[in-house]
Amino acid sequence: MKPDQFFNFLFLLLILWLLWRWVSPSETPEQQAERLQREALSRTEAADAERKRHEAEAETRRIAEAVRARMQAEMEKARLLTELERTRILSTPIDVEILRDMRDFLKSGQFFGEEHSPLAYVGYRVGKTNGLPVWDRHRRLKACFQVDIPKELADKYQSWGKPVSRRRFDAISQHLSMLADMRRNRRNYEVAVADWEADQGWFKEEYTDLIHMFKNAKF
Repeated sequence: MKPDQFFNFLFLLLILWLLWRWVSPSETPEQQAERLQREALSRTEAADAERKRHEAEAETRRIAEAVRARMQAEMEKARLLTELERTRILSTPIDVEILRDMRDFLKSGQFFGEEHSPLAYVGYRVGKTNGLPVWDRHRRLKACFQVDIPKELADKYQSWGKPVSRRRFDAISQHLSMLADMRRNRRNYEVAVADWEADQGWFKEEYTDLIHMFKNAKF
């Protein structure tokens, strides 16, 4: 590039810079002060928003911890009350007649078949010919809910669960229902079926509160 061309180029750049400065006027002191004030306010608002966000998060965590602690306390209370009720039922004495029937059942050596279930172990019987009165059947269902399942009984009965438990409750209730369903359409079983169904209804009602406690306590 020749010297005169170089100087012309520089002169053109100067003209363009001056035009840019003229088109874009510089910021006045008042404008600058206002801009700085807006920027400071924006930073303050951002800081306040961040602080409030942290405070809200902390409050949310505090509330969540309080709720968890309360739920845990209520769960522990429910478990304690359930265990106390379960202990009360387990400590209820079983009538001498039922204990005698339990011993006789084990001495018989006959432990297989639906007629040799845990209900038979406690002497529970229904029907027109050899059935027990309502009050006697009920106390024997209570006994079946309380006692351990003898190891001599069939394997399927070993899954009835521990005494006074949800599993034991369900097992007894389902067994009564199964007995009624198996003989519902057979002749001469009308009384027996009616007894099983009535006893199942009574059994569920008798332990409704306890089973509700089991559920609440996840017992």
